[in-house]
Amino acid sequence: MASKFFETIRGIAFTSEFETYFERVQLAGVRGAPTADEAKRDYQALLGARAIALT
Repeated sequence: MASKFFETIRGIAFTSEFETYFERVQLAGVRGAPTADEAKRDYQALLGARAIALT
């Protein structure tokens, strides 16, 4: 129930797709998680791959 509440609150904040991606990467608690700059490069590469897959 608490998770549903936080999902609703998160939606109100209007975070970008990148911010959501980066937050999830950081919250995963994986040792050696990427920095914000590294995550941005990874995310941009992901978007490029997604665009290529759609064509």
